[in-house]
Amino acid sequence: MIQDKAGTAQSDLSARLDVAMTQAHGSQGDVSFADTDQGLIGKLGAHLYIIPHTGQKCGGGGSLSDVDGRIVTWRTLSIESALALSDMTAFEGSAGLGVSDLDGLD
Repeated sequence: MIQDKAGTAQSDLSARLDVAMTQAHGSQGDVSFADTDQGLIGKLGAHLYIIPHTGQKCGGGGSLSDVDGRIVTWRTLSIESALALSDMTAFEGSAGLGVSDLDGLD
């Protein structure tokens, strides 16, 4: 649960499944729901990555998001990287491109 600047309570739920396909390759799936002032936003994401060295990941991903009850959908493609700084800390970064569609899924 979070609270926005106006004091309105909003909820956010997300889950991530990371699966090692080989010692050097993996995939990740994401699902999230965010309750916002604009409506409930659902997001599905998929990622493929390689592990060049222990504690490093690099790859790409994509996602599809939609605002419930409104005709707004967007898609993204990204290049991603992650570096483990310690057992408890990681640095992640991504660069991507998104496309919005006003005649979306609703």
